[in-house]
Amino acid sequence: GIRALMEMNRSLLGEDFIWPDKILIFDLPIEIALERAKKKDKAPDNYERAAVLWRVRLNYLQFAKMYENCQIINANRLANEIFEDIKMATLETITRKSAT
Repeated sequence: GIRALMEMNRSLLGEDFIWPDKILIFDLPIEIALERAKKKDKAPDNYERAAVLWRVRLNYLQFAKMYENCQIINANRLANEIFEDIKMATLETITRKSAT
C-alpha cells in the first residue's frame, strides 16, 4: 500500500529523502473535479475518469490519515477561502518550526 510506496521512495533516495514539514492535500468531490475538467479546452486524459479519480482520492485520504504532517484542505469552496486555509497551515508550520 501507501506505506510500502513511501518506504520504497525512502530506500531509493536514501539520505537525500527529505520529508516535507507540511503536506497539503486538496480534497474535492469527484463530480466537481470532473465538471472542472470539462471546462478546460483539452481532451480528458486517462486520469480524468470517475473510477480513477475515486481510487486516487481514497489513496490520498488514506495517506493523510497515516502521516500527521498532512492536512486536508476542502477544495470545494471559493479560491479566497481555500487560500486562507493554506495561509493558516503555512503560518502554523512556520511558527512551530521556528519555535524548535
